[in-house]
Amino acid sequence: MKLSLHAAASVALSFGLLPSSANAQQRLFALHSAGEVSEVLQYDSTSASLVPVAMLPLAPGEIPRGLAFDPSTGDFIALTLSGVTAKLQRLDPATGQVTTICSLTAPLADGLDRRFDGTLVFEEGLDTLVLLDPVTCAVSRIPTASPIGVHTSEGSIAWDSRGLVAALGGDGTSQRLDPLDGSSQPFDAAMFSGTRALEVDVNGRVYFGQHDGALFWSGGQVGQSLPGNGMPIGGLAFTVPADGEGMSISCAGSPNSTGMPATIEALGSAAVAQADLELRCRSLPPQSFGIFVVGPNAGNMPLGSGVLCIAAPQQRYTQAILNADAAGQVRFGIDLSSLPNGNPVLPGSTYVFQYWHRDVPATSNLSPAIEIDFR
Repeated sequence: MKLSLHAAASVALSFGLLPSSANAQQRLFALHSAGEVSEVLQYDSTSASLVPVAMLPLAPGEIPRGLAFDPSTGDFIALTLSGVTAKLQRLDPATGQVTTICSLTAPLADGLDRRFDGTLVFEEGLDTLVLLDPVTCAVSRIPTASPIGVHTSEGSIAWDSRGLVAALGGDGTSQRLDPLDGSSQPFDAAMFSGTRALEVDVNGRVYFGQHDGALFWSGGQVGQSLPGNGMPIGGLAFTVPADGEGMSISCAGSPNSTGMPATIEALGSAAVAQADLELRCRSLPPQSFGIFVVGPNAGNMPLGSGVLCIAAPQQRYTQAILNADAAGQVRFGIDLSSLPNGNPVLPGSTYVFQYWHRDVPATSNLSPAIEIDFR
């Protein structure tokens, strides 16, 4: 479907920047609705207003619930909800082309963010996280220990480098959610009543989109309200993700005995001084054991039922044999002061990490590999 851009698009695409406290390369966009059309608007710091960039058509009864940005293509990804059907659509702001990525049953779907590895995440039913592969539409659902929001118009989620930040509504606080087990802990950011959308910049500042069209950050107000009589903000997105800076997936994994490839992710920073890097894998055979492998160079060599994505010389964390839990998950904190060979990780170096695990029948498999440029 081809759409014409809003008349103001040529002005909006000049990309006004955020306040100076945010990363100079980040640009903030909001999604709001008016009737059967939803507009993507860009925050213009010069005029302190939101300017239309592109339009997304809505079917009768369809409501926008989240917005993400894909830096690999320059497209927006929108989450909409109609009844209990959640739809994820890709919107090309240059042409207005709209394509559907996935549709799935997801009652009360809300919030949307895209991880650096392409994974999409949103909330479902106030108490579940949905992690979705936009290529296969395969999903993982993670129950949360605390409800996300207090009703359908409050509460949202956003990734940053240490996990998920969630707005939990009525108690006036924000929480950081663990994306493996759904547990939460208080996060140092105010929450504004009526939050419909949430986003985090690379400096950790939290932005809140409101049901009345107002836009706030955790230390003050950004813009007064949207054009169009203050319609609700249904999503927020930055052009630069707040998680995964300096990290990339260097090769894919092969399906294991669960029928799916394992996943790998890193929480924490690629900054050596932060010393907070943790690796996590999901979709492993439950109760299987394995170890992490690391090396300075990417590779591609068959091993067991998978591919070793690290070229020689590889190092193995043989002193840290891990066992996947009943849900098929492991987590491992990386000591940057000492790799398995005893050497520290230095700023400016690059390392590739991968998880090697036992599989059934009597063989082994590997997760995808994650490459990290340390700074």
